[in-house]
Amino acid sequence: MIDQKQIRSGLTFVFIASLLAVVIVPLPRLGGSLAGHALGIIGTVIMLLTLVYPFRKRVLGRKGKKNPIATHTLWGLLGPSLVVFHTGGEFKSLIGNLVFICMVIVVLSGIIGIYLFKRAKKTLKEHEQDLSQLKKIFFEKKRDFPATDLEIYGQGDEAMERSETGSIDETVDPSTVRRRQDLEQIVELIADKEHTIKVYATIERIFARWSKAHIALVFFLLAFLGSHIAVMIYYGLRWL
Repeated sequence: MIDQKQIRSGLTFVFIASLLAVVIVPLPRLGGSLAGHALGIIGTVIMLLTLVYPFRKRVLGRKGKKNPIATHTLWGLLGPSLVVFHTGGEFKSLIGNLVFICMVIVVLSGIIGIYLFKRAKKTLKEHEQDLSQLKKIFFEKKRDFPATDLEIYGQGDEAMERSETGSIDETVDPSTVRRRQDLEQIVELIADKEHTIKVYATIERIFARWSKAHIALVFFLLAFLGSHIAVMIYYGLRWL
C-alpha cells in the first residue's frame, strides 16, 4: 500500500519534472487555451487549500495528529504542478512571471524544509534516546562500584600502568582500574552525544526560522497571485 511518504516523493518528482518539461519543451498554445486556464484555476484553488494547515495551527492552535502536515504538503506540490503546466512554458507577463518565480521558491523552500527538518528532528530524537540509555548504563555501573573502590577511581592512568607492570599496590585491584576506565569511556560517549545533540538542536532552531521565511514567501505569493487574477479579469478572459 502506498503511504504518504511515497506520495510526497512522487509529487516532488512530478513538480520538478514539470518545471524541466515546460522549459525544455514549451507549449505556448496550452497557456492561452481553455485547458490551460482550467489547469491554472484548479491549481490555484488547490494551492489555497494549503492555507488550511497554518490556519488550524496558528489560529485554532491545533498541532500534531490534530493537524497533520501531510495534506498541506500534498496540496503544496499538486497545485503548483498544475500551475506549471498552465504556463505552458510561456513567460511574457511580468506579473505572471513574478507569480511563477515566487511559487517555485515557495515550493522548493517547502520541499527542503520538510525533508531536512524531518530528518534533523528524527536524528535528534534518536541521539536523545541514545543519551538516555548511556546515562542509565553509567549510573548502573557507578551504583555497582564498591565504595572502597571509588577511592581508587581518581588514580588515573598511572594506576593502570602499575597494574600492567605488576608494580601496583596489592590494595589496588586491577579490575577496579579497568572498571574505572569503562566508566570513563561511557562518560566520553555521553559528552560526545551531548555535543551532537547541541548541534542538531541548533539545526532544528535554524529550520524554525526557515519556516518563518517560508510563511513570509507565501504572503508574497498570495499578493502576486491576487494581482495576476485581477489583471486577468480586468483585461478579459480571452479564452471565453
